[in-house]
Amino acid sequence: MNTTIATLICFVIVLVMGAMWKNPVNVICCYLFCRPLVQPFAEMGYTLFALVPLTSVFSIYIIFYGLVHLIANFNLLRTRNTFLLFFLFFCMVFSTLFSINYFVSISFLIKFLSYIFLYLIVFSSIKKDSDLHRILYAILISATVVMLYGYYQYFISGVNDLDGRKRIASLLGQYNAYGEYLAIAICGTIILFSSKSKLKKRYFIYPIFISLLISLFLSLNRGSWIAIFLSLLLGAFLFRKHINVKWVVCGIIIISIAFSGLIISRFSELSESGKFHSKNTFFGRMEHWGNALPLIIARPLRGYGTGTSYLVMGEYGNKIMAMHNDYLLLFLESGVIALLFYLTFLLRNLLYFIRYRSNIPELNFAVFTCCTYLLIISVVQNILNNVTVFPMYLCIVASGIKLNMLYIENRDSRRIHLKS
Repeated sequence: MNTTIATLICFVIVLVMGAMWKNPVNVICCYLFCRPLVQPFAEMGYTLFALVPLTSVFSIYIIFYGLVHLIANFNLLRTRNTFLLFFLFFCMVFSTLFSINYFVSISFLIKFLSYIFLYLIVFSSIKKDSDLHRILYAILISATVVMLYGYYQYFISGVNDLDGRKRIASLLGQYNAYGEYLAIAICGTIILFSSKSKLKKRYFIYPIFISLLISLFLSLNRGSWIAIFLSLLLGAFLFRKHINVKWVVCGIIIISIAFSGLIISRFSELSESGKFHSKNTFFGRMEHWGNALPLIIARPLRGYGTGTSYLVMGEYGNKIMAMHNDYLLLFLESGVIALLFYLTFLLRNLLYFIRYRSNIPELNFAVFTCCTYLLIISVVQNILNNVTVFPMYLCIVASGIKLNMLYIENRDSRRIHLKS
């Protein structure tokens, strides 16, 4: 595919979102459906002009769309936890003043600003649970396309990694990103399963859910396996009085048995050496983190510029390699204050769904699982840089918070009515 066709596809999608202007939920659905499908354009380095990535048109559209909504309703700034995202953004702007590469830093600022406005748009547009269901269906249908191409890679094209193993990157271009994408999609599917509406009768969700599980294991992403497993177990414990825990536990046991051979084989590689490196990638990452610490200590407040960790480690460290840790990445790029704002944002989201777990237990269990997964996987991966995974997380969290607030409002209004 050449650049002209790719550009045409992207602008057609933007035009379609423009035609949906008056319906924010449809805009979000279109964005979440299309964004993973055009990720190959970013991986192939297609540009709009000069060095500007072609896929940046989606971030620019979301920012513009969000600004219009914000101007129309400044109360959106009062959306829960939004102030933390904006403070984090300001820290990133400050670090950009000292960036080793202004173009890279500004590009990431645009990306992150689109995250903030996406969060605001979703929160403001959710009016009932069916709005969230539409968003989740858009994610699942898109995930189906992504998985189909993943199966093609695994069973037909025979894509292998450096050590000769069959690995799936699908349309996302990165093996780890594929596993993270599937894990968040699984959390969304759990929400649909828990719905008490007619959605439960739409049995095509079941094969998609099974496919998500199969694809997650075929991704060979140990980090995502551990993170989603721990998140489900912790959620089952905390929500044990509000949901049917036995189905969660039984599901984990059945899945573990079904894929036991693959799981054992993958973890046994931790003691093996690959063709070019050790297959125990965690030790390699720990060494990389150790190399980053002196650089972090040298600039603990201002950092080296948002989005520049890869360049920084290449120029000042011993190895050109992704940080594989969002917390160290933020510390290195934007300083300790940015890290604290981000951690506070993630933890406040997590604690919110624990605090209000009795409101909508099934929904809150699934969103809690999503929040816990992101907290854990961020220790060994870079989610903030991922334009498909992090927006999905934000949409699910914003929807969950809004539906809980609506539930509380309706409950309180009923109490007032009864008293009167």
